[in-house]
Amino acid sequence: MTTKPLLLKPGVEVQKTPTLAGEEAVGAATWVSSNLIRFDHNSGLLQKYGGWAQLTPAALVGTCRGMLSWDDFNSTNYLVMGTEQRLQVYSYGTLADITPIYATSNLTAPYTTTGASNTVTVTDAGNTTVTGDWINIVNPIYVNGISLQGFYQVVSAGNPYTITAAQFAIAPGSGGTAAQFVVTNGSANVTVNLTAHGFNQGDTYTVLISTTVANVTILGSYTITTVNSPDQFVFTQGTTANANTSGYENSGKSRIEYLTSNGLTSLTVVQVYGSGNYSQGPYGYGLQSGSEVRPRQWFFGKWGQSIVANFTNDGIYFWNVDGGLQHNPATIITQAPSPISAGIFVAAEQQQIIALAAGPSPGVADPMLVRWCDVADYTVWTATSSNQAGSFRLPRGSRIMGGLSGPQQNLIWTDTSLYAMQYVGLPYVWGFTPIGQGCGLISPRSAGVLGDMIAWMSQNNFYRYEGSRPEVIPCSVWDYVFTNINRIQYDKIFSAPNTYANEIAWFYPSATGSGEVDSYVKFQKDLGVWDYGVLGRTAWIDQSAFGPPMSVDMTGLVQQHETGNDANGTPMNCWAQTAWFKIDDGDLMLFLERMFPDFKMISGNPTIQLTVYTKDFPNTAKPRTYGPFLVTSKTELLVVRARGRLASLYIQSNDLGSMWRIGAPLYHVAPAGKI
Repeated sequence: MTTKPLLLKPGVEVQKTPTLAGEEAVGAATWVSSNLIRFDHNSGLLQKYGGWAQLTPAALVGTCRGMLSWDDFNSTNYLVMGTEQRLQVYSYGTLADITPIYATSNLTAPYTTTGASNTVTVTDAGNTTVTGDWINIVNPIYVNGISLQGFYQVVSAGNPYTITAAQFAIAPGSGGTAAQFVVTNGSANVTVNLTAHGFNQGDTYTVLISTTVANVTILGSYTITTVNSPDQFVFTQGTTANANTSGYENSGKSRIEYLTSNGLTSLTVVQVYGSGNYSQGPYGYGLQSGSEVRPRQWFFGKWGQSIVANFTNDGIYFWNVDGGLQHNPATIITQAPSPISAGIFVAAEQQQIIALAAGPSPGVADPMLVRWCDVADYTVWTATSSNQAGSFRLPRGSRIMGGLSGPQQNLIWTDTSLYAMQYVGLPYVWGFTPIGQGCGLISPRSAGVLGDMIAWMSQNNFYRYEGSRPEVIPCSVWDYVFTNINRIQYDKIFSAPNTYANEIAWFYPSATGSGEVDSYVKFQKDLGVWDYGVLGRTAWIDQSAFGPPMSVDMTGLVQQHETGNDANGTPMNCWAQTAWFKIDDGDLMLFLERMFPDFKMISGNPTIQLTVYTKDFPNTAKPRTYGPFLVTSKTELLVVRARGRLASLYIQSNDLGSMWRIGAPLYHVAPAGKI
């Protein structure tokens, strides 16, 4: 009998045949499948993936497709996230809505209720809604047992339209009563008459519409000092009233803000049988020119301590942090081009917004036109001899896919090519140099920066760029990834750099999934190896002002990665399987009697399940199975008693609080006769 080490090489390999993946040497193998693991960049050993924990107090509204983190001049951290329905920002425990507003109405008694129903009909002759869109009722309103304030989704569209309230009406009827403020001469107290207000002493009451009663201006947040009844409470503000009088917030009217209309969560294709190019669209349909309606994605850039933002096929918005988190929506930059179909980024050194696939005139999109604003002035987009605004139409490709401001220069991708965008000063301002052909971007968010490397996913390969020229990144899991992508929903693919582990992943929707992002492939830069797995995410940013990388999961929760060892408080189901390796040389069958595990238990008390598979020939359809055996920090050996020529190990863990790493386990073998 002999005892041999099993040498496990880093990386998952699916391109080779089963025994070649096991290497030619006896007792040596790579890995052939994985989920939620990584290869330690120092040792090259396989270990459990880093954990994550929920950051935001509540889920986002909609499916997030774009996020950005930054600090203001006072070192306050912000995280902005855009979905197909809303634009929201998170800071110090508060998740606020900053969705742009396209219309505002101030209405007298616009609400109608029916008995024992929470359906409210809203009559607004000036605005027609679309089902699923959102409104914001700014000031609190009471109507027939229902209290209305905040965001409501339109249930049935048109004019009038309906929304769903949190309470049920006590009677049918129409109306709507606003909060009444009562002040007393010589006092700083304000008595508020608001039916069924629901507040308690010590709560905060916020007035979002400035209201002046006598000489007292009421605006902002106030602490409730006294609750007189379910319909009346008192707070104190800083001005002494000079009269006994009263007034209603917003003059008794209800202010309704109409949020920017919703976009799509998925690409929609107009299917016309037999048109378009053969094999370029869904089965039985050609690729339709102008027939695709793309999912809404968001693109952001820092502008001083504030940000600029754009979503697919719309204009550019500005959000000013000086306005705070309360009732401070982003506003449209009216001078900027619209629509912009491939996003924006900010050239930081020059402080210029770069708009990709921008319209030369309002309402017209040019898929190959790059436009930029004047230096430090996002209101100037028309070039003159006295400014540095301008535009350039890229010559290679059919449409711009995306761009970013890299560590050395700005890069712009079309569907076929890569351009370097370099500042050259007046009169041309920016120069565009083609530096790669046949290496276009597969989706607008599929390029990422990891240190000094820019890496991206193309239609059939992965590429890297480090200042010289684009290079293909050899991919040992190419077959698994590129035969497993939902090509109709490729716009959803995005890159996920992780500086903490010096790795970059790409999340994508699988061909057999629901059409939403459910899988990933990951590249470890130091080792040059790959792995893959299943994990639903819709957006990602690398380390930032908030610390480790953050993502948004399929429920709309922001998760901070590399925090702990669990999946937001639940066990992480991670596993990996080796290739088939030769147990020993020669033509004899082998008897694998025992194994001596070699795990480093980094934290917690891991219990690892180890299964041994054996078979006699590479193409044996049904291998023999032994185990699973449970391995803990106290396990010295496993009695396996397996027979075969080739073996494969499968390891899995799904316990709480654990972190482990596998080294080179030993196995004890003896001859077991000829076949």
